[in-house]
Amino acid sequence: MSLTLSVLAILTFGLVVAPGALGPVVVLAILLPVGSGVYAPSSVAVDHQGHLLKLAPAISFSLWNMLWALGVALGAVVGPLIAQYTGNPWVYVGLAVASGILGVIGWTQRTRGIAVPSVGGG
Repeated sequence: MSLTLSVLAILTFGLVVAPGALGPVVVLAILLPVGSGVYAPSSVAVDHQGHLLKLAPAISFSLWNMLWALGVALGAVVGPLIAQYTGNPWVYVGLAVASGILGVIGWTQRTRGIAVPSVGGG
């Protein structure tokens, strides 16, 4: 649900052209569980996958933080370059597509490696 709201919010940011209309969009994005609603499930997924790979939690979360920082650094360079040639809305469309793809990957992998308890205690 949060990734769906994230995709919608990102697309809305790209479609808003009037500066006065951006304020309510930002307020809604802050109030709705857009980005932060994905953080807790992602933390659980990182912990679970690290456990499956027999990594210490500190290593798993350090790698997660490094990838997050890499995404921020690349986004700060690549986003403006794309916007220079295609315009701002296409940057937001690209971000929305990336969020949607990550959402589909996360949804399809949500139970991978999880032991399902047997019914009846046997």
